[in-house]
Amino acid sequence: FSKGFRAILELILFVIIIVALALFLPPEKNAFVTILNNAALQKYQQQQYSRALKFFSYALWIAPNFPNIYQNMSICYEKMGNEEKAFWCAERAVQLSNGKEMMVRSLKNLKKTSYAQAFNKGLASFRAGNYGQAIFFLDRAIGLEPGEVKTYYVKALALVRWGKKNDAVTLLKRLIEKKVNNINIYRLLGEIYFSQARYNEAIFYYKKELGFLPR
Repeated sequence: FSKGFRAILELILFVIIIVALALFLPPEKNAFVTILNNAALQKYQQQQYSRALKFFSYALWIAPNFPNIYQNMSICYEKMGNEEKAFWCAERAVQLSNGKEMMVRSLKNLKKTSYAQAFNKGLASFRAGNYGQAIFFLDRAIGLEPGEVKTYYVKALALVRWGKKNDAVTLLKRLIEKKVNNINIYRLLGEIYFSQARYNEAIFYYKKELGFLPR
């Protein structure tokens, strides 16, 4: 072999060794992952989120099961308003880390932030009289935080204003079946039945409401 050809072979062998090391080293000790991750974080700080995601994607090629990368990508997607991908990456980070506390906390914070945004949009739409749009956002909020009673109550109000009183009744009664005990639920049910001239049902729920008041 000529010296030039031998040099090319040595270079190819060197590259193969470097790539092999990159693939088999633990991600937290892998210089390539660190370099790419740092480059991505720099782009993130410059608010160049799509560029940051490219560097994170390169890092994933080397370390496809490194939860920290998915967590960082989740934050980028959240900043870009891509809620679906933000949640997917956050959930993947939790899965790969075997439920590590930091990853779980990050997912919970994402849910809380997304819930607040959806609820506030729903409330703003309700106040503006856009009841269909309000219900759309409130349904999204319910999907994120199904235990928040106020979301169901505002949705029921929107249904009433939208002329869908029977749907509102179904929603409120479903809450009662789930042992949700809230004065606003009984008050609204009483008002709906009263407006429909169904006075016996109205009196029943008004009495339930009175049970919450101090005597």
